[in-house]
Amino acid sequence: MSKQSLFRLALLSAAMMAVAAGATGAGGAEPGSDAARLQTYVQADGGKFFAASLKPTATVLPAAAHDIVVLIDTSASQTGEFRSRAISALNGLLAKLAPQDRVHLIAADIYAVGMTQGFAAPNSPEMAAALQKLDARVPLGATDMDKALTTAAGSFRGDSANPRALVYIGDGMSSANLLGTERFEQLTGLMTDSRIAVSAYAVGPKTDAHLLSALAGRTGGVFFEASADEAGAALAAAAEGIVFWPTSIQWPPEFKEVYPKRPSPLRADRDTVFVGTLAGDGPLAVRMTADTSAGRQTMQWKIAPANPAESNAYLVQVLDHARRDGGVTLPLTGTASLVALQDAVTVGSLNMTELAAQAVKTGDLEAAKKLAQGAIQQDPGNAEAKTVLRLAAQVAPGPAEQVPPPPAADLNLVGPPAPAAAADAPKNIGRNGQADPFAAQGAFVGAIERERQVIAQMITADVQATINQARGIMSTQP
Repeated sequence: MSKQSLFRLALLSAAMMAVAAGATGAGGAEPGSDAARLQTYVQADGGKFFAASLKPTATVLPAAAHDIVVLIDTSASQTGEFRSRAISALNGLLAKLAPQDRVHLIAADIYAVGMTQGFAAPNSPEMAAALQKLDARVPLGATDMDKALTTAAGSFRGDSANPRALVYIGDGMSSANLLGTERFEQLTGLMTDSRIAVSAYAVGPKTDAHLLSALAGRTGGVFFEASADEAGAALAAAAEGIVFWPTSIQWPPEFKEVYPKRPSPLRADRDTVFVGTLAGDGPLAVRMTADTSAGRQTMQWKIAPANPAESNAYLVQVLDHARRDGGVTLPLTGTASLVALQDAVTVGSLNMTELAAQAVKTGDLEAAKKLAQGAIQQDPGNAEAKTVLRLAAQVAPGPAEQVPPPPAADLNLVGPPAPAAAADAPKNIGRNGQADPFAAQGAFVGAIERERQVIAQMITADVQATINQARGIMSTQP
């Protein structure tokens, strides 16, 4: 297949998960009330879609030491403020790691060059020398993410029993060697087979949040677009977090499709989301066996599906995308990333509604109806789109247009990369260095509501006047 990047959309500028220290204790545990959740949506034809959230039910002692490879982007995009933010995050990461952890620092651009000679303690003279070497490295060229990730995976020592983690700091833009879906699946498979959890902090004038989020989701890591001041502590917690690597999983027979097809690793510090289609009702049982740093664990969940909600209609588009590649490129980690997908669909629907209203204003009624129908397909609860469709039908001759049920529309996951967050953007880090997934969501919801108000005002002020004008023209020029 030709190499084609499927990862150029940053869905939202939001922290997508919370990082925390691993749970303590040993053995199995009964699932808590929040250990498993199931959101559902039912189409008009009876098709059921779900998003399942799972948290580990076993508690595991955290490891005493970890082997951590840090990839830091040194391409031409990492200059000025972005360079400062990346170095600040790196220094914060090293400062928060345990003294017994071992770190290998690699500079990544068109080449992947080790700054340390193998692994060194985070506060060692070897690491201090590596930081000086990094500081002297001039940001040049583009980044080859394939080479960077492959080099990082191959640098772990085979004789070490420590848990492995890879931390990436950079924009994620693989401009020197575009990643296709097939190669991305191979890379994430390599990381998972090697038990390497990849976490990423996005920084740069343009960031490929889709690639970085999908990479973290498939390998049991976390993804951040957060304040540089506290990103280091969050990355350290992510690198030292407890990961559950599935060796077998038994889904309930009511689950007809589940994505990603290769089950994502679970983490003790966040939930993990799977999506699919469902036949029947609960309660539903899930059983998983997983490897951890403390040995193999067996976990069970009983899930009672929540009542179907129209707000979950976006799952139709998520499933449509997942079916194309088995869910490999889904930018899913925890619940916050699912909310981000929902918000992305909502924004797309609002944008189409605004275009539909403008089309009515200019008299292009056919375009207005198609745009409004598309907006309703993406978000069946979009009242503004229904208003535009109804008003456009009133102008046009013939029977009134019926609002269609939402079909399985496309989720546009290919688009231009999002610009980097401003330096003074609100911090999305909560207590104890944990990322707050709700801070950015609240700001985004507010933006959506403001856009809804603007669209409503446009409809009220412009569309009705256009209808009256059109009716006048039709009465004299039928």
